[in-house]
Amino acid sequence: MDFLSGINSSNLISLKDIGAEYQNIIKKIVDQIPVNVRTVAGLSKWLTISHSNSQRILYILTCASPLEVILHMPSIQGIQYFLLAIKSKSLTNDHSDDLNVLNQKFGNLLLELNTSHNQIKKNIRQYLEFSNEPIGKAQLALKQSLLSSNSRIADASIESVIGINCSVVNKKNPEFLSEVVIANRNGMKFGPRSSYFMQPFVGNEKNYLLETPELLTDLHDNDFENRSTGQFLYQKYTSSKVSSCFAGLSDSGNKLVYDFKNIDSDNLIDICLGHFDRESERNPLQTNSGQINSGPTIHGIECRMPTKRLTLISLMDRELALNSIAIAGNYMTNFSAQEQSKNPEEVWSDRFSNEIVINMFDPSQAAAIESEINYPVQELINSAAKLNGRTPDELIGYYITVEYPLWFTTYRMYFEYSNSLTTTDL
Repeated sequence: MDFLSGINSSNLISLKDIGAEYQNIIKKIVDQIPVNVRTVAGLSKWLTISHSNSQRILYILTCASPLEVILHMPSIQGIQYFLLAIKSKSLTNDHSDDLNVLNQKFGNLLLELNTSHNQIKKNIRQYLEFSNEPIGKAQLALKQSLLSSNSRIADASIESVIGINCSVVNKKNPEFLSEVVIANRNGMKFGPRSSYFMQPFVGNEKNYLLETPELLTDLHDNDFENRSTGQFLYQKYTSSKVSSCFAGLSDSGNKLVYDFKNIDSDNLIDICLGHFDRESERNPLQTNSGQINSGPTIHGIECRMPTKRLTLISLMDRELALNSIAIAGNYMTNFSAQEQSKNPEEVWSDRFSNEIVINMFDPSQAAAIESEINYPVQELINSAAKLNGRTPDELIGYYITVEYPLWFTTYRMYFEYSNSLTTTDL
């Protein structure tokens, strides 16, 4: 009987066997590595592999179950890099042949299932959430308990956070990208002990100095096309009385502050805020002798309150999407200006180990996302595109959704650009 997406019980047994084999072989290999390099930084330097790959390799050793290994291990290509690096060290018994055979076995299983490692991980998460497997039930119960505890501590909670980031090439000034950000929060609850609500807007290459948000009933009825930057409160998706709760800007100038203490604590609050900047960062497709000359484009949303569900939607010009690789991660929130355009590898030490699956979608047809998160995002997607001078069908969409996200962390998608450019249509 299929349990998810055509994966039957026999395939599940195969995945468990492969996960157990990976853990067994990796442990044998690490046991032969000098003790002083068995850290993320040490292993990365010793083997000349990336920090993220080292982190995933070492995490395998602590996984509680074979399926957890499949969730957190590197990609097949990442394992191959590790394998080649280990072979270069000429260990007494490097188990490289065993690891190579296992890598081929896993690759063949993915081909047989006509799927990818990322899709397998998504299926496993769904399976664990609804199965009687100890890791799935235990983790779900822990996350639910953590949300409840954090909500009592903060005297605040939120049902859903939806962030929409849209980056396109500025047609009037192609040296820059234009960005529109919509931050939509639903079902917020604030008690008498809760702190102020703050919505940050942080650029890839600069810290913004924000202004009092304009009140808009319709995002299509404005003069934003003639302005370089601005902020707005989208009243259609915002509870009444919220606009009167605006308390000003943070000391840094890049956060909008609201004080909801005068709103009855029994009432749930919705708020939809937005920001746009016509010159948010340099255009990475403007090259120097055919080479990319800027850092990644970074889309992110902070989880500043105990939250039940977080969704991040990224919309990109087709040419930007074609020339980049999307990477998702969950990071600490102690950096400004999105780490000043650093790559994910440069901020590996602040990345949490939980895996996040990126999904691609057609921005003109968001029904699947709406069904998954139970919220009508199509109009917000349309508005973000229009504010950036595009129609949804001119864009490529990506999204991640996380149940019980970690409090006071940031969820991001990095778009790392290739060294050479192509302009072939997707």
